[in-house]
Amino acid sequence: MYKSKIVQLLKLLNEKELQEFKDYVACPLYNKNKNCIQLLDILIKAAPDYTSKKIQKEAVLAILFPNKPKTTALRVTAYSLSNLLRDYMIQLQAQDYEMTQNRYFAEFLLKRGALAKSYNELIKQYEMPLAGRNISDRFEIFQVSKLLKTFNTNTRLLKNTTPITYSQVLCHLHNYTALIQLKIWGVLLSQASTNSTVTYNEQHFLRLIKHVEEDKLVDSPIINLWYKLALLFYNNINETPWPREDFLAILQFLNNISTQIHKNDNLILYKLLLNYTIIKRQSGELIYGNDLFDIYQYAFKKDLFRVEGYIPHKDVANLIVLGIKTKAFEKTTALLHQYKMDLQPKVRQSVVMYHLGLLAFFQKQYHVVFDYLWQYEPFGDDCDINAKILSLKTYYELSKSEAFLSLMASFKKHIQYHKTLSNQKKKLYRDLSNFMMRLYRIKELHSNKSPRELKKKIENTAYIISKDWLLEKADELIQDN
Repeated sequence: MYKSKIVQLLKLLNEKELQEFKDYVACPLYNKNKNCIQLLDILIKAAPDYTSKKIQKEAVLAILFPNKPKTTALRVTAYSLSNLLRDYMIQLQAQDYEMTQNRYFAEFLLKRGALAKSYNELIKQYEMPLAGRNISDRFEIFQVSKLLKTFNTNTRLLKNTTPITYSQVLCHLHNYTALIQLKIWGVLLSQASTNSTVTYNEQHFLRLIKHVEEDKLVDSPIINLWYKLALLFYNNINETPWPREDFLAILQFLNNISTQIHKNDNLILYKLLLNYTIIKRQSGELIYGNDLFDIYQYAFKKDLFRVEGYIPHKDVANLIVLGIKTKAFEKTTALLHQYKMDLQPKVRQSVVMYHLGLLAFFQKQYHVVFDYLWQYEPFGDDCDINAKILSLKTYYELSKSEAFLSLMASFKKHIQYHKTLSNQKKKLYRDLSNFMMRLYRIKELHSNKSPRELKKKIENTAYIISKDWLLEKADELIQDN
């Protein structure tokens, strides 16, 4: 049962929560299935890693159903226990949201006709302080909205207040609806910019824009930001893109009011702007590459990528790659050292060493690359494959034929028998290795194959890893010939 759903869910609970859940399952109000109680006792004894042989399917069957060990019966019991754990987790999470509990309590009183002071006081509790309160959690915003609608509370948008925060926009549900629509349109138009299969009703969008403009809803900084962002993507789709100066103005506007916006919304906004710069760069406007790096730095400074106390190493990798593309090597190295302690301890050493090696490679300090890669320890991620590719490219640059061929053979087998890589990714890695071998044969084995034809094949391959480097090496061979 190591990989069962119930075990994976139990791993999320700490020791105190496990004991509470045990009491929860033992309570007749929630559970009357004795097999669930017994199964939980067996599993908890294997906590926290749940690797004991005692929770193997055969062992659990022998304890729960000694006379007729049936897999189906165990599956049903595990399913029932999973549902109990789900209900417990919901109750556990609801404890963190006082708003949720109060709203449900108020709605219960209202439906039962209890027109008493209790729910009237509850309305005032959230209606009166709303004007000056900065609601920071999107879930809480939703709950306030539901509460106001439930009791038909009349609210108004306070005038002459700068800046207008989410809570003040929410006081006027009409404005809040426009804000939500603009958010949806911003994300939808961003997707439509890169995916031609994404469709939308243009007239609906234009009506919303007209409504926002005529009602002067853009007086709200947050509505104004989403309004401009939606128009940015819309105009780009219709081949009437705004000047880069307008894009930079939106970015500066976001930086100025980001403290009024919830972290999750901030992350969405920055990612949409990142997407826009990628679209522009891919269309040939390479100057947006610098903007891409700047936006990522803004997002890092505002701590938007942090998850459970750490920054995911893939976000750090994106930052370093963008810095390399802009050739800001010193600044990028400084950023890597600045954020290295924010990486998870188990991957910190490897991630830092790999990216220091990558920075050295792109500065053509090939002999230094292996000083870092020798300190790299695999941790079961795509970064492991990237480290192998970096080693292959370095061996190629140093003309280390024996090492290159040995690692290439190992790399091909690693990709072929990799269990979690998708077929699409495997093809990308195979294409890369094949092109590298063709380059190697022309360079080191003096193959009579034409480097010009090889370059054309690389150019005509739509998706390929390290395409710029492959083209650069092909150009070098053309010049040598």
